[in-house]
Amino acid sequence: MRMKRSWGYCLLLSILLLCVFQTASVAVASGLNRYGVESDNPYVVRRFVQDGKQIDEVIVPGRPPEFYRAPQAIIPDFNSAAGLNTLSNVPAFNWSYGCSATSAAMMFGYYDNTGYPNIYTGQTNQGVCPMTNEVWGAGIGGSNGECPLSATHFGIDGRLIKGHVDDYWITYGSTAPDPFIGQWPEHVQGECTGDFMGTNQSRFGNSDGSTTFYNYTDGTPLYDYIPADTSVRDGCHGMKLFFESRGYTVISNYSQYIYGYNGNTQGFTFTQYKQEIDAGRPVLIQVDGHTMLGYGYDDSSSTVYLHDTWDYVSHTMIWGGKYAGMQHYAVTVFVPSPAPSNPVLFVTPSSQNVAKGAGEAVFSVYNIGPGTMPWTAEVISGGDWLQITSGDSGTDSGTIVCAFDENTATIARTGTIRVTATGATGSPKDVTVIQAKSPALMGLSISGPASVKENGTAAYTATAIWNDGTKTTVNPIWSENTVYSTINTDGEMTTSEVTRNQKVRITASYTAGGITKSAVKSVTIINFALTGLIINGPASVKENSTTGYTATGIWNNGTTKTVNPIWSENSALSTINTDGELATLEVTRNQTVRITARYTDGGITKSATKSVTIVNGL
Repeated sequence: MRMKRSWGYCLLLSILLLCVFQTASVAVASGLNRYGVESDNPYVVRRFVQDGKQIDEVIVPGRPPEFYRAPQAIIPDFNSAAGLNTLSNVPAFNWSYGCSATSAAMMFGYYDNTGYPNIYTGQTNQGVCPMTNEVWGAGIGGSNGECPLSATHFGIDGRLIKGHVDDYWITYGSTAPDPFIGQWPEHVQGECTGDFMGTNQSRFGNSDGSTTFYNYTDGTPLYDYIPADTSVRDGCHGMKLFFESRGYTVISNYSQYIYGYNGNTQGFTFTQYKQEIDAGRPVLIQVDGHTMLGYGYDDSSSTVYLHDTWDYVSHTMIWGGKYAGMQHYAVTVFVPSPAPSNPVLFVTPSSQNVAKGAGEAVFSVYNIGPGTMPWTAEVISGGDWLQITSGDSGTDSGTIVCAFDENTATIARTGTIRVTATGATGSPKDVTVIQAKSPALMGLSISGPASVKENGTAAYTATAIWNDGTKTTVNPIWSENTVYSTINTDGEMTTSEVTRNQKVRITASYTAGGITKSAVKSVTIINFALTGLIINGPASVKENSTTGYTATGIWNNGTTKTVNPIWSENSALSTINTDGELATLEVTRNQTVRITARYTDGGITKSATKSVTIVNGL
């Protein structure tokens, strides 16, 4: 596992500038950045050669500045003659657990609104991606907002299980291992861009808020980069994975430095950007440490219309210039397959891994194309342990619920459900339930105290040890071997009185999968008798005063402890209360009083006395 990089907070130094610099020229790198890479981009963390070409690894940790917001832009009407074009139905999301994931969510929210249903499948807005994420409220740990399309989160948009935020997020800039590691099972990735882009995930070296992208240094496009090192993830490749997870295909996806950046002559141009917008495809705009979504242009001034993930309105920047002091250096281009023209069967997830115990698995069926799509579902393998309990047929969208029995075998098993929608693209579709094997019982251990006081009780538990390295608390058959104790079915041992210490042997026996294991624990019943009592406190006290006394019990095993006895005294010149506080009256001469403490434990009573002088005239 790669630890998250600790670069997140440095971005604030650059974006707290209170004006927007927009300059059309892009300079050649002037020196080494803080990672020792010759680049003016402070977030190029590594430069390496693969297949004979240099690649820059760039981190994007951007978050909104605390106070500054860019001026709102007035969006002009489409006018091809004037060189003006902006896309409609492009959502504007406030920063939700990473600017790159949020910008990608805005892009895919646009596609959800323009002929690609099933990208957003939540409860809000009748399952159609809303135009802002304001409805989901504020985020946690430094995230401005919630957005289930960028980062799923328990309790948001009706989600009843842990999601991206629960498993990967601590607070903005955190480089600690992700919260789920070693604590609970990771959620099944899906439904949000952050899952697939590697955003916030420590296993990919991303701090909370960060995503990583890759670019060829010569300015040529780097298509769908899949690093040989599986401990890193290209955000552009992750966007493709997300789109494919929703049942669609991708024609092309790539990241590319813009023309002139670091002196390159093969980079992405403003003309190419306009072509993407004219084709109905928004583009990710990469500036130093931050990702935004471009969705329009003004050709006369090389202006880009964009959403910057900092609010719900539109903004502008000059192509190749700066935005809030952050230099424009690259784009990420995404070309989806054409929107479907006939019913398309989509079933998710394609496979579910379930535990060995009995339970349920749920699959969702969608028609992600136009028209009406009736469908049926049936178990085609594993029918002796896997059954469809509801949703064996439906029209368009629906849910298949299947029940599975406990797997008592020591090998895993797979059942297959086939969904058929006659005439629909993607039909039939097979989905699987993979059930874990039952591990073999290898051993048993008993936990609990090694000694128990006579006339006392003690609780014992048994732990099974399995051949997969796991341990579980089990309910064995309990027994013991002495007349001085009993043990019940819950492992609670009760002891009787003994005249001296006695040994007892507790036995636990447990059977699983035809294998029986036993464990034995030796326990000593302690003859625990009170043998004495001591009073602690001064031997003399003043007249008209109060003084505290305590009592200490002594037992035959050498232990002592402060006890609460019954107190008394033998003088009319003093009183002592239940807390051992002695109060004296005025005396004409020194007087002696005898304090007595009496304490009972285990049927044995011990007393102690102490002579105290009440001193006249002190």
